[in-house]
Amino acid sequence: MAYDPSGIINEEGLHIVAFNDELEANITDYTVALWKGITGAIPFAGPLIAEFISVKVPNQQLDRLAKWIKVYESKFSDAEQKRLQDNKYFEDLLHDAILQSTRSLSDERNVYIATFLENNKDVQEGDFSVKKKLLHTLETLTDTDIDILNSINSNGYGITNSRYSVSPVTTGAYKEMTHDEQYEYDLARASWDAHTNALVQNKLLYAKHVMWYDDGSGDSRHHIDDQTGLPKIECYEMTNLGKMLLKSIGVYKYTEIEKRYRQKN
Repeated sequence: MAYDPSGIINEEGLHIVAFNDELEANITDYTVALWKGITGAIPFAGPLIAEFISVKVPNQQLDRLAKWIKVYESKFSDAEQKRLQDNKYFEDLLHDAILQSTRSLSDERNVYIATFLENNKDVQEGDFSVKKKLLHTLETLTDTDIDILNSINSNGYGITNSRYSVSPVTTGAYKEMTHDEQYEYDLARASWDAHTNALVQNKLLYAKHVMWYDDGSGDSRHHIDDQTGLPKIECYEMTNLGKMLLKSIGVYKYTEIEKRYRQKN
């Protein structure tokens, strides 16, 4: 609900919004309507969602939750929800998913979160811990992190690197840029490292390094990166954990061998 609040400035310089009775009533009606829609979609999660209402979560976050609920509803029938309501491990994952949905900034993220629950709905004590960690890992990643991981899986490292990295410009061209343009360029150049580092830190990718070989130059350090002092990175490849994360959100691209194995089993 869009509105233009008016208010005053207090002694600390903070803006104090002055709500009139009509506006406050409208906001309450709006929140109640969202509440009814959300709890109607997931009846047994009412107590979980009530936590958000009790701490007066901003309507923007409730809007995000309501959008996610629509995706969730498309994946879980009423009968299935009733079957799952006594599964305390699923309830715990659902609680985390609801929290994540209030911070979701894209339709893709809503699908990822709901699909994760769909693929892990029969969680039990034995596999609860790893599934909870996978869901937490999903939360730490940006949509671009996931896009890069998925692209390496689907298209390979070379295509992904060329698609997401920025080519260097000449020194002369860089000097001609304004300060803001230089900042944006430097940020774009650092973007690839930022995303791949996040994926490596979460153990979803691992770096394959260039091994020393005799190139005939007599240089024993030709395989060393001047900036890091470590062997140069040849490419990044997915770990088993990376594959599991993509499988859990329904975007993993199976190889032909994997497809045949799945068909047999």
